Amino acid sequence: MRKLKLSKRFFINALFTIFIISGIIKSIFFYIGVPRFIDVTAISALMILCDIVYVTIKKKGKILINNKQLVYTFLIIFFQCVVFISLFYTASTGFGYYKSLLLILNIIAFIYPIFRKEITIESFFSLLYNIIIPFSVFIIFLNFVRWTPYKTLINIERADEIRGHYLTIGMFLGLIAYYNICFRNQLKSNFDLKVVLPIFLLVISSARGPLIFFIITMLLFFLFKIKSLKLRIRNTNLVFGGIIALVIFATPLRNLFFNLFQRTFNRFYVMFNSDSGGASISGRLDFLSFSFDSITEGPIRLLFGSGIGSFMFLYTGNDGRGYPHNILIESLFELGVLGFLILSSFLFFIFFYKTKKVTSKLILIFLILCYSKTGGLEDIRIIYGMYALYLSSLYSPKVIEL
Repeated sequence: MRKLKLSKRFFINALFTIFIISGIIKSIFFYIGVPRFIDVTAISALMILCDIVYVTIKKKGKILINNKQLVYTFLIIFFQCVVFISLFYTASTGFGYYKSLLLILNIIAFIYPIFRKEITIESFFSLLYNIIIPFSVFIIFLNFVRWTPYKTLINIERADEIRGHYLTIGMFLGLIAYYNICFRNQLKSNFDLKVVLPIFLLVISSARGPLIFFIITMLLFFLFKIKSLKLRIRNTNLVFGGIIALVIFATPLRNLFFNLFQRTFNRFYVMFNSDSGGASISGRLDFLSFSFDSITEGPIRLLFGSGIGSFMFLYTGNDGRGYPHNILIESLFELGVLGFLILSSFLFFIFFYKTKKVTSKLILIFLILCYSKTGGLEDIRIIYGMYALYLSSLYSPKVIEL
């Protein structure tokens, strides 16, 4: 019976984690040749919905939910209603309808941990670590080999399509490192694998934004904890680290080691020494400039926005996926002031809630910073899921009847 319960708990947590990072998993499937019609996101979402219905029937509509989660549930439903209303006036001729459906996935990410108490922040990060660390090594390998004579070792066409996940990988690596520092207190134990390894992979991943935001978050953490912080590193960890350093610097591996850092260094060099910070930054600045120009065209546009999914159509004339790489600006552009206020409330109200561990909220700040630079509203399942897990870890639930 105990094994059955453990396997059931593992399956539920694995389903939730796979759903949150399904975009990454789909890219892995694509690289190894799994047909595109096998959509991990759709399959996992359908399984979660079926499980939610099952739990609701089994518990006869009585669900444990804390007050904070209840408030947030109303916020996300209200936001989705604004999204659907905007379909009546959106400039998008088709993509807006698809995007409005994709945003429902965010709601699923938030409510599933409410229905399944087996999903905890600890179990989520445990599974996340075991998936993201190997995949980040794989992505870094593709980025490194792609520009060497050994590129015949990989499938160039497929590699070029999935290498773009380096920003998402960088964000997850930063989340893992910060979680293990703040929540698991692993500055005192398992320092090398749980903290140093994800930070090292983050540095060599070339993900400038997540790296900068992680440094900012850690500076704030040390500012809060400077008086009570005690760094304890086991002697075995020191010996292990010394052996690795010796192997790297005293053998030809040092060339590989420095080459891993070169791409990250070059990206920062371009950011500070090229006009407009390079193509990536200049492109984002163009998106933001266009967004602000459109938003300020008139009071109607400011109040109601241009409609869900309208950004790329108005920017290029192509009705498809696109966003200004800032979820707050995107909500203001497409959904107007009301959509902007609802999303802002979702993101920032949590910082007014009392908690014994103030530094734990920095993990949410890190997420917000990452999505202030890249990604769109349809990509923020991780934010919805993290907020749900964070709230459930801090506050006791009460029973409500659906």
